[in-house]
Amino acid sequence: MDAILQILRDEGYSVSNELASYYSYVDLWKKWWEGYVPLVHDYSQVILDGSIRTFKRYRMNMAKKVSEDWANLLLTNKTLINVDDEVSQQYLAGDAVEQNEGVLGDNHFWENANLLVENAYAAGTGAFVLRVKDAQLKSSTLIGGKVKITYIDDAAMIYPLSWDKGEITECAFGSVKYIEGKRHLYLEKHLLTATGYKVVNEYYNYEQEKPVKVAVPEGLIEEFQIDCKLFYVVKPNLANNIYKNSPLGLSVYANSLDQLAACDIAYDNFVYDFVLGRKRVFMNQDIISMKDGKPNLSETMETRLFYSMGQKMPNENQLFQEYNPALRITENKEGIQTALDILSANVGFGQSRYSFNDRTMTTATQSKLSNKDLTESVAKQRVMIEEVLKGLVKSILWLGRNIIGEKVNEEAKVTITFDDSMFQDIDAEKAQFLQEIRDGIRQKWEYRVKYFGEDEETAKSMVQQDEEIEFPEAE
Repeated sequence: MDAILQILRDEGYSVSNELASYYSYVDLWKKWWEGYVPLVHDYSQVILDGSIRTFKRYRMNMAKKVSEDWANLLLTNKTLINVDDEVSQQYLAGDAVEQNEGVLGDNHFWENANLLVENAYAAGTGAFVLRVKDAQLKSSTLIGGKVKITYIDDAAMIYPLSWDKGEITECAFGSVKYIEGKRHLYLEKHLLTATGYKVVNEYYNYEQEKPVKVAVPEGLIEEFQIDCKLFYVVKPNLANNIYKNSPLGLSVYANSLDQLAACDIAYDNFVYDFVLGRKRVFMNQDIISMKDGKPNLSETMETRLFYSMGQKMPNENQLFQEYNPALRITENKEGIQTALDILSANVGFGQSRYSFNDRTMTTATQSKLSNKDLTESVAKQRVMIEEVLKGLVKSILWLGRNIIGEKVNEEAKVTITFDDSMFQDIDAEKAQFLQEIRDGIRQKWEYRVKYFGEDEETAKSMVQQDEEIEFPEAE
């Protein structure tokens, strides 16, 4: 948003032209995610009367599909965030398995985080920003309140102020708010200090083209100091080949725009072959009853099927002639599949992610073995997600202990367990694990840790209490 860039410049922040121009790429990637890019999806043709008409292509909207798939591979409600401190775990997420309570539950984390990752992978950048709702300011220190997670899912509202090797250390976040029906611009700046961060909140009346600074709403603290980082940026783990030194991320399909266009062009041709390939019957006027000089066809007759040729049929004795154009279904499907294969490989999924004509199913084991590229790409992207989640949890626990007064441990160990069910045959793995217990290679408590989600101490305790676990007999 140009208005925020101008505000930052007016306040003395250096915003390079190179960084400012990078937001034009963000806008383009967002258009692809939305599914409509005028330069690609609008096209003109000269028709028979010599006039020019504009048409819109039929679209597959693969940019959104790719972004959704990446989000579902990286962060869903099947992802587990565990803390090795029971009080901290309860405060963060409730129990260790469902994780629908605590701070995460109150902030609808799993649904919103998945959507954030989707948008971040589409437009290049997203962010989690922590705030303390209803806190009081005493002696420049926040006290009380409750943790609120804000999901900044629009890359155009993230403005890096300082960064080091791509890591953003200071940042401004913008959003449009409405107060009493009037549009306002909210700007939240996180500025690095010697001991932590200074957070500055600003409001601007945005009814006119040039925003005018106004007082912040009642209840919002204008400025405070805090010894904890409150924002964590999410972006694809990809080298930026558009602006190498950009702190903003690169869309996961930034280098696949031609392939996205190819998918839509191929699909548009596929659909139009059906539209233009409609059966036609050309008829001699002599077999059509006329009324007031016009053909009198039954109201129930499919009139689009028939075309009057007057008396100029190819054969003067011919009364009608059928025309059945070839639809080229096979060729079109092969063209679409080729475009999908190239796109899939380009965005890190390997060539076998999408199938336009495959009606067969493969097992998870087969999928894993046949798509090494996908598993390697997922592992690479999860490095970034894991780092962000651990940092976010540490900050939530710090706020809980130092601001809100909860008896949690911000130094507790945080473990992120990703959902790998799409790569695994769980039943086969469990059977193998049980066989290894029978063979004496593993202990029963290890099974409870892995598949019941218990910590080691609890699992051992349950086994010692002679809880019966029935193991199937080996075949």
